[in-house]
Amino acid sequence: MAAASLGIIQGYPDGTFRPGRQVSRAELATILHRVILGRDVSPPAPPATFADIETIPAWALDAAQAARQYALMQGRDGRNFVPSAEATRAEAAVTLMRTALLLASASISSVMPTR
Repeated sequence: MAAASLGIIQGYPDGTFRPGRQVSRAELATILHRVILGRDVSPPAPPATFADIETIPAWALDAAQAARQYALMQGRDGRNFVPSAEATRAEAAVTLMRTALLLASASISSVMPTR
């Protein structure tokens, strides 16, 4: 429950966490967005939107756009986010690795001397 105490995972409106349930792509993006919020990381790409932006729930919209901008998540066919689709294990593994690399590069650059 450390992630909950840090505000990274907030659960559902009814107060449950449902650990046995698959995570949607919108939920995965939201979790990753909360991990990078407040960190000194610069987005590697200009802001971009998904073709199916109108299907992304309001609570996940900023997170989905940040996931694309920070190159953490891509569209299923390169253009569509498909927010309600279940995140596959492969997608979760890749996005977690990309997030870790993003945070590691930010940590390294923050301690490197500038010339």
